[in-house]
Amino acid sequence: MRKQSEISLVHEAWEKIASAEILAQLEIEEKKMMLTELEDDIFSVQEKLELQEKSLSESKQKALEIEAELEEKLLEMKKLENLMETKLRMSEASIDELRKGNKSLAENVMKLSSERDNMFAFFMGLGERISQFSNEDMQLMGTLACMVQSFDDDSGII
Repeated sequence: MRKQSEISLVHEAWEKIASAEILAQLEIEEKKMMLTELEDDIFSVQEKLELQEKSLSESKQKALEIEAELEEKLLEMKKLENLMETKLRMSEASIDELRKGNKSLAENVMKLSSERDNMFAFFMGLGERISQFSNEDMQLMGTLACMVQSFDDDSGII
């Protein structure tokens, strides 16, 4: 019985060892599976990280391109603004010249109008004087005709 009991103890010990070994193998397999899953997760995370880094790099590049385009557009707008300011100054100068020219023309028109009025008055006066001279000439002609008639009449008497 002692042997039986020893055999039984050995058998129990062997079963415990076997089950411990099986449990250890199961734990090892489970840990291997967990390790494989973790490696897969790490690989997946690395791929995602690489994709995000690539996307970030592309986004940075795109941002740099957009910034360069924006700077180019701002420079173009500045050039156009300077051009518009130059044209505005030139047009203001032209407007000032036209205003001066218009003022000068208006002054000349006023002078010419005044001179026209003066000449009209002069010619009206001249016309009146000519009419007066014509009337006086007619009177003188009448007087002369009377005198000639009178001489003719007087000469016929003698």
